[in-house]
Amino acid sequence: MYRMAWLSAAAIAVVGSLLAAGCGGGGPGQDLQFGLVSLRVVLPSSAAQVIPRNAADQIADVTVEVSGPEMDPTTYSLEWDPGAGEATGTIEVPQGIDRVFDVTALDADGVELFAGRTTADVEAGATTSVTVHLWPVSAQVTVDVGIENPYPGLGRLDGLCYGPFRAGQSPNQGVFPSQEEVEEDMQILADRVQRLRLFSSTHIHRDIPRLAGEAGLACYAQAWLDNVEETNREEIDALIAIGQAGEAEALIVGSEVLLRGELSADQLIGYIGEVRAAVPELPVTYNDTFQVLLDNPNVVAACDLVLANFYPFWEGVHIDRAIGYLSSQYERITAAYPGKQVVIGETGWPSGGGDHALAVSDPVNQRRFLTEFVTWARSREVEYFFFEAFDEPWKASVEGSVGAHWGIWDADRAPKAEILRVFF
Repeated sequence: MYRMAWLSAAAIAVVGSLLAAGCGGGGPGQDLQFGLVSLRVVLPSSAAQVIPRNAADQIADVTVEVSGPEMDPTTYSLEWDPGAGEATGTIEVPQGIDRVFDVTALDADGVELFAGRTTADVEAGATTSVTVHLWPVSAQVTVDVGIENPYPGLGRLDGLCYGPFRAGQSPNQGVFPSQEEVEEDMQILADRVQRLRLFSSTHIHRDIPRLAGEAGLACYAQAWLDNVEETNREEIDALIAIGQAGEAEALIVGSEVLLRGELSADQLIGYIGEVRAAVPELPVTYNDTFQVLLDNPNVVAACDLVLANFYPFWEGVHIDRAIGYLSSQYERITAAYPGKQVVIGETGWPSGGGDHALAVSDPVNQRRFLTEFVTWARSREVEYFFFEAFDEPWKASVEGSVGAHWGIWDADRAPKAEILRVFF
């Protein structure tokens, strides 16, 4: 991991006020209470990899749209000073919870160059501090050195989620890969990633941590939990065996079982405690969406680290704003649990299969999300597992057609053409 220096950005001086009539209030004549927001707008610390040095000079206009419950979207016009070292300023916005700050930076021709988003609660008579990270949304701000690939090479990834199922195989049908097929996968992955995140500990999954280790790959092993006590017991026992054999870096006790409503928090905490007692030398955790983990601090307290999922695609976020959105949600969970390491357990973007609101699944967007996400993670020294290594056709039966298109290799183990440009 490494940390890049911040690009010189600019100081923001607020020169505008509300552009929307009535200041975005709840209706004509209604008195509104306002709070001050201390705003900091910055380009990503990894910008030297993706953005030219003169990128800040290209910015001619910056706007902040504030929206949220019981208010109309309200736009503030800001002035970008390219000579200053940081973008800061104060604006006055309507009081309320879950205020969303959408920042857009444009060039002199009105072309959108950068965008970012964050959320905050605003109190009347108080000052709220908000930081928004801007990310490139236009080809005009990518490095162009006269070659086909404008992106930096990614090199070896920190982590990948790995499911071993190929075409015609499915855990739901009881058709599992062979050991030889898993060994082939490990050889493909060994030079491309440092560690794997797994999803089960029974059947062929019991052998994967050992096979990964033999190929030089570390792994986070996992017990797959649901609402069936018998299979949960088999998974927990197998996970403990993996841990006691020294075949994993960390142990994951269930994934999104709270999101699916299949276990209670108390039941889950009981399983976590059992695994920790049996394998005290390894970190023990649970994996779920960032929002579920924010809503269950008692579960997080039982874990040695926070393993959170972030999917801008499933939340319908446009690719232009995906990394800024992910970054703002990551900041929420790190702020909520300051004493714990936060690892991104899953994030990714599908190459096809269907769209979700403003999120479009296609190969170019998948490549862009992978590149921008890895750049962001490295700049922040965030440990992560990208979802996922290989397309798994069986997932179309449970997630719709898009479920079969999350891999950076296809189901036949061929690298996807767009990924090939930046990764291999």
